[in-house]
Amino acid sequence: STEITTQIETTKPTESSTKPNDTAPWKVAYSKYIESLADEKYVSGFSLVYIDSDDIPELFVSGGCEATGSRICSYKNSKLITVELSRLGGASYIPKSGLVHNCNGNSGYYSTYIYRLTGGGFNEIFYALQ
Repeated sequence: STEITTQIETTKPTESSTKPNDTAPWKVAYSKYIESLADEKYVSGFSLVYIDSDDIPELFVSGGCEATGSRICSYKNSKLITVELSRLGGASYIPKSGLVHNCNGNSGYYSTYIYRLTGGGFNEIFYALQ
């Protein structure tokens, strides 16, 4: 009979393999931004969404009332950029397309905005008032 012995090599896991990278620059920027809003009573929530095709999500900040509106933040070229959105008509986006649609209405007037998110920020590419 032949006896087989196997030596199991044990290594201590590295820190990077045991927890997610919480120090990624976009995570730090979003965390600081959220902390800066701590005293704002008109913020009702936050979501991460993928508006453009890169691997960094955008931060959607939901306002606590229609008058406050909402905003989307994106981390581009080592800085945080934002676009303010109205809440009355709502906002929508096509995932990974870079396109954001925002509409609003008040007293018989209705507006529609379409923004394109690029490396340079949120650019208004369409506006209509009805």
